[in-house]
Amino acid sequence: MRRHARIEELVSALGIAEVIALADYATEDATWVPALLEACKHPKPRNRKAAWVLHHIFLRHPRFIEPNVKQLIEALDASEDGSVHRELLKVIVEVNLNEADWMKYSSMLFDLGVGILFDVDQTKGMHYIAMRLVDRFVKSEKDRLEAVKAIRQMLSDCYNGEQPICHAAEGAIKRIEKRNLPAPKV
Repeated sequence: MRRHARIEELVSALGIAEVIALADYATEDATWVPALLEACKHPKPRNRKAAWVLHHIFLRHPRFIEPNVKQLIEALDASEDGSVHRELLKVIVEVNLNEADWMKYSSMLFDLGVGILFDVDQTKGMHYIAMRLVDRFVKSEKDRLEAVKAIRQMLSDCYNGEQPICHAAEGAIKRIEKRNLPAPKV
């Protein structure tokens, strides 16, 4: 893939006004989103700024991101940068998935969320995102038990009594415990 000319604009000192302008550029150029997804896979600072712009494209123009769930996940897998992971996961946890993408990726995204919750070296921001992942992608009684266990373990290991993450965790647990899930197959 040839490098997009506007990738050079993804610099360290990029401000929010520039990010919004770059996000809005997706409405003019169909090659912009794929170029940003590719940039996420490469070294900083452009990877981080590309992920930030993608997040803002999603917030402002989700129709340009929703068909690219597979590419978002590929960029997430290819990147070794925690900042890129955080921005892409903010999109993935909210993006509308078609039925085929739900079937293909929901278990993997649930497992990713559980893994992040059990990882004591993750940042608080990633733990918040992980709670949202497991909350969104829980789809069985087994998942429900695993999600609640992972959230409680994260609280115990990292945030004993610390607010507001304890409040957010308790809210996630309540939503997960109340969720109507399909009856287990006998």
